[in-house]
Amino acid sequence: MHASARRVMATVMVLAAASVGVARGASASDDDLHFFEREVRPLLAERCYECHSTQSKKVKGGLYLDSRDGWVAGGDSGPAIVPGDVKQSLVLCVVRHEVPDTEMPPKQKLTPEQIDVLEQWVKRGAPDPRKGVVPTRAKRVIDIEAGRAFWSFRPLRSHDTPAVRDAAWPRTDIDRFILARLEAAGLRPVADADAHTLIRRLRYDLTGLPPAPDEAEAFVAAARSDTQAAVEAAVDRLLATPEFGERWGRYWLDVARYADSNGGGVNYTYDNAWRYRDYVIAAFNDDKPYDAFVREQIAGDLMPSDTPRQRADRVIATGFLLVGPKPLAKYDKQALKLDVVDEQIDTLGRTFLGLTLGCARCHDHKFDPVSQADYYAMAGVFMSTVSVRPPKGGPISTWNKVSIPVDEKHEPWYAARQKQLGKGEALAVQDADKPHDEHVRIRGQSATLGDEVPRGFLRVATRGDAPTIPADTSGRAQLAVWLTDVDTGAGALSARVMVNRVWHHLLGSGIVPTVDNFGERGERPSHPQLLDTLAAQFVDDGWSVKHLVRRIATSRVYRLAAVPDEPDVTTSADPQSTTRNPQSVDPDNRLRWRAEGRRLDVEAIRDTILTISGRLDEQRGGPTLTYAGRLNAEGNYKKLDVPNPIYRRGVYLPILRDGMSMMDSMDMLETFDFADPSMVTGDRASTTVPTQALYLMNSPFVMKHAELAATQLLKRDGDDAPRVRWFFERAMGRPATDHEIAQSLKLINHFTTVDLTRAAAATHKADKPGNDDKPADARTLAWAVFCQSIFSCNEFLFLN
Repeated sequence: MHASARRVMATVMVLAAASVGVARGASASDDDLHFFEREVRPLLAERCYECHSTQSKKVKGGLYLDSRDGWVAGGDSGPAIVPGDVKQSLVLCVVRHEVPDTEMPPKQKLTPEQIDVLEQWVKRGAPDPRKGVVPTRAKRVIDIEAGRAFWSFRPLRSHDTPAVRDAAWPRTDIDRFILARLEAAGLRPVADADAHTLIRRLRYDLTGLPPAPDEAEAFVAAARSDTQAAVEAAVDRLLATPEFGERWGRYWLDVARYADSNGGGVNYTYDNAWRYRDYVIAAFNDDKPYDAFVREQIAGDLMPSDTPRQRADRVIATGFLLVGPKPLAKYDKQALKLDVVDEQIDTLGRTFLGLTLGCARCHDHKFDPVSQADYYAMAGVFMSTVSVRPPKGGPISTWNKVSIPVDEKHEPWYAARQKQLGKGEALAVQDADKPHDEHVRIRGQSATLGDEVPRGFLRVATRGDAPTIPADTSGRAQLAVWLTDVDTGAGALSARVMVNRVWHHLLGSGIVPTVDNFGERGERPSHPQLLDTLAAQFVDDGWSVKHLVRRIATSRVYRLAAVPDEPDVTTSADPQSTTRNPQSVDPDNRLRWRAEGRRLDVEAIRDTILTISGRLDEQRGGPTLTYAGRLNAEGNYKKLDVPNPIYRRGVYLPILRDGMSMMDSMDMLETFDFADPSMVTGDRASTTVPTQALYLMNSPFVMKHAELAATQLLKRDGDDAPRVRWFFERAMGRPATDHEIAQSLKLINHFTTVDLTRAAAATHKADKPGNDDKPADARTLAWAVFCQSIFSCNEFLFLN
């Protein structure tokens, strides 16, 4: 029977059952009616009427539960109750929290006793004597053409550079776009940051590491004669360093929800996820065109390759689709696969398109022009892709082979895993043997089929004919091209999203502040013409991320100070211009009249401490951990083979879902707002909480490396004042003032007389890596207190 016919038949059965319920409502037994009045009506009134009655300010989901006619008519997702059938009654499904993203009531789940009341009511045939008139309303219809008029779906085009009154201020076209908006608002930009602040900003933004003192002084000297030339030279030099890929690769791993284990109830290690991580880092260092970067992560295994190395890279790139969390504890294999596909679609939407596509799994998107049919058109692509495989004797495995036949003799959870690393295995996908179109799943439930939908893509982001998907392929190859096709596909949107991400990382917030949401519920761009122009230039530059970074980092907007000017300071060359107080006109700095001070992310803080202590391990790439097993089984964290990751750069740390705190020194990541590895995170939280200060004061990791830094300081020639001056330059990128030197020496001299050896011994015992170092003497420990105080101060932790 065709799906549409099945759905018609199901609707007839529901209405027939509901009619029985209506009759029972009128002629139900006294006992049934008494049960309804005593148990059901008060429960509905208390927990449901606020959102689902004629008295509601706004009825949620179009469903009325204050009358029999209301639940018979149902809401946006169809009839709410099937009398006598507790499995097919949607109300029971949502109160039991069986429908993703539709848990009701939203604030607090019903108690088991309350759910039992509703189940008993439905089993009794849903007797209900209430009468009422259900307001009629037109069903929302998605207007694709109207949707294409929304700012983020419009075709891409470059705009003319606006004229400005203060023609002497801009250095680039970016500056002219920004200044034009400021002048229109009666504002002016603040003064430029000083040279020490600027080189520290450039160093951290491009590499995640601090400038060396001689590097900073060389830049300051060059900037005295020509700041613009000094900035351009520094940017070019830093873009060419391998640290650039490590810094910007970590940004991408945040949106790729990278981790080295699955998490959840079945937290198995992803032994080969590191290959995807290294692919990402290399892509940024090699300036791989972003459109190729996107295509390889969706369908690299289907792309032709010129060399074995390119073939391997492209297969490894598809690890993007697999490094996310999977509900492996589910034994319903079809439901598990749908959940995996849902996570892939949602990740793809947020990462590349800035859209919450997962919201269309159960119904048409409530805000954006994305239908449920659009969702299942894309679901067909991923349901035709092998992302999970059922080995013998166990639930579904997430491992897939690159080439090497599947070896079923290994642990049943790892059907395609070899006993040793380094033999060509990667976390990768492949096309299914029999690709197929997918059915709409009514209410998102795996067993409730609707119409079959041909594999395809979002209609609102498609202009002209959509790419044709051959019957014998999944459609991933066509999806990859569509994502980057500026003329007929979603390429314009993909370019805008990536340009906005780069702007966000360099300037502290995006032109669109909601970097992962370019839909109706996201914020609008502060400078839409600038965003479009940069995106068009990005495409014209061959989708070069390094060109884009250079274009933004060499602008004068990037060079602005993070603090307001003093009232008597003027930067405008036009004496007739009038300016207003920017703090009152634009307190959120949407118009970019100043730079944004921001706290360093946790990797930069940690890597800087290791750099200053002399312990940063510069080894690049390679395995992060080795252990094929279930981490949350008793004692298994102790079996992890971690090749001393504690001193490598933060991007190489093993990221264990639901288990980071189980590893030495990994608590620092959680304390300082590391991205949730189960979510697409384009904008990390930046909190200021007491636990951060306590960590910097009491952490064995920080105390140990403060002591190591002190040891390095005392090896320097000269007296103490130059040592203090050098440490300020190393840690904070600027020379110390005379007052700071005097206060620092006073602190050091004080602690020289305090017995710190007992505390030092405890620190060495707690800090397992490097535990072979002997506790220091009193003088070294006093200098360690000074170093730790610098590590804990705001100027060290923040980038101005």
